[in-house]
Amino acid sequence: MDGVDEAAEVLLEGDPEPVDLEMLEVGELVWVRPLKIEGEVLEINKRARRITVSIGGIASTVKPDQLKLTGRSNKRETDVKLDTSGLDRQAYRKVVGMTLDLHGMRVDEALDEIERYLDEAFVAHHKRVVILHGIGTGALRSAVRRYLHKHPLVDSYNPGQPQEGGPGATSVQFVGAN
Repeated sequence: MDGVDEAAEVLLEGDPEPVDLEMLEVGELVWVRPLKIEGEVLEINKRARRITVSIGGIASTVKPDQLKLTGRSNKRETDVKLDTSGLDRQAYRKVVGMTLDLHGMRVDEALDEIERYLDEAFVAHHKRVVILHGIGTGALRSAVRRYLHKHPLVDSYNPGQPQEGGPGATSVQFVGAN
């Protein structure tokens, strides 16, 4: 049994608690529970309570309760190779989700989140997603739509349907989704 299999066996035992963001460091290896695969922490956003993890070369943003610490770090083990042949695309789609909620974010934070999210949603083979920005003064909505207009993965975007959030949401269609 190799190191990754042994780590997986140990980590699947019991019901692990969410990762403490204060204890987490970039470069640490974590177990991504929904995907049942190990990944490396690339970025920690404590304010949004999101962690960007590299899973077989694909960056994915997840919540702390979707992770478990392995107690290992890529800083010490530079030759760790992940076998992504078992990556469950359906589980990955569930981790990414169909909706991005930007409520309470400033424009610069929101645009960073959108960039990450659109890449992840496209890799997860979503055909369309919904971005919730709220109504407010309209500044965030305008910034989101200007950004979407220039994004290479976006084919089209429209105001959200009433059930999606109406004018407080934007529906995004990806290139090649037709």
